[in-house]
Amino acid sequence: MAEDRIAFTYQGNPNGSTADIAGVLSANRRVLGMMPHPERAADPAHGGTDGVAMFRSLAGALVTA
Repeated sequence: MAEDRIAFTYQGNPNGSTADIAGVLSANRRVLGMMPHPERAADPAHGGTDGVAMFRSLAGALVTA
């Protein structure tokens, strides 16, 4: 927490994670570790499509890399 590496926090903390942490950054801030499962928010059958934009962005970044 003191290193400012918390990327995301839960609202309502569904799993009891310490300090509501859902995602952290590496020391060099280039690697993101996420607890949530955004793939569950990319299919209407799973209840929503809010995660689609993130996957499109990641796919676009990989294509240009």
